[in-house]
Amino acid sequence: MFPVDTLNTRMQAITSSCKTPAITLRQSLGSIMKLEGLGGFYRDIDATGLGAGPALAVYFSVYETCKKFHPDADCVKRVMVEEEIGALYASYRTTVVMNVPFTAVHFAIYEAAKRGLMEVSRESGCYWDDDGTFLVHTTAGAVAGVLAAVAAIAAITPLLDIVKTNCNAR
Repeated sequence: MFPVDTLNTRMQAITSSCKTPAITLRQSLGSIMKLEGLGGFYRDIDATGLGAGPALAVYFSVYETCKKFHPDADCVKRVMVEEEIGALYASYRTTVVMNVPFTAVHFAIYEAAKRGLMEVSRESGCYWDDDGTFLVHTTAGAVAGVLAAVAAIAAITPLLDIVKTNCNAR
């Protein structure tokens, strides 16, 4: 999916940053192939992979641990039988409202941290290409993840969790 995400991101960036009409999928695909070759579709995958590995390791470790306490894993089936499919989406709107601010803060902090790291690296005599390197991306991502999580935990998440819990209880 990384090449598809790359296309999507590039199309959005060009359309939002320039006062030009939206470009087509074919134009974006052709541009990346012409200017960067096939590797352009996988640019920055190293940073994504580095972050995804530990995150998924923790995620699946918790998942496997929880399965020991609920070996039958029949929750979805029971909800479908007892409450119908709508119960699976009872807090969908609230979940979206919780995730959109977090994601916005996360990306804003990431971009600011990346710019700051690039500036510091240039001033110190180290030269990285315009988009940075693996170290810049991972450091900026880690800083952004921590600060966005702290902001979400401190300001947004508790309030929305209360709303979600109260809506689900009814």
